[in-house]
Amino acid sequence: MANDLNELNTILFETLRGIKDGNIDTKQANSVIGISNALVNNAKVQIQAMKLTGGKKAPEFVSLPETPVKYKSKHEAMTVYAKEIGQKSVADAIADSSKEDFNKGFMQWAEDEMAAWK
Repeated sequence: MANDLNELNTILFETLRGIKDGNIDTKQANSVIGISNALVNNAKVQIQAMKLTGGKKAPEFVSLPETPVKYKSKHEAMTVYAKEIGQKSVADAIADSSKEDFNKGFMQWAEDEMAAWK
């Protein structure tokens, strides 16, 4: 057993199939759901703690790939992108083109940044 959210999804779908096939009764299914809810809520608390403390690694239970935290916020990353395309700020970059064009360019830039981290 992997003890992560992928494994939890597997268990939940197995439980659903068991109910459908008649192999699992409602009481057993409700027990699985109750424990699953507790695990998910625990993961949410861990993620919140990670965000609040600026942690760079997700809790193991969440099973997210580890990526370096390069920017403190999305706005900081957008500001870096705006400067890379020759603008003084995000507002200037949006004014020079459009919000939609800026966001498209930023998303492509962010994907390229993520690829470079790997």
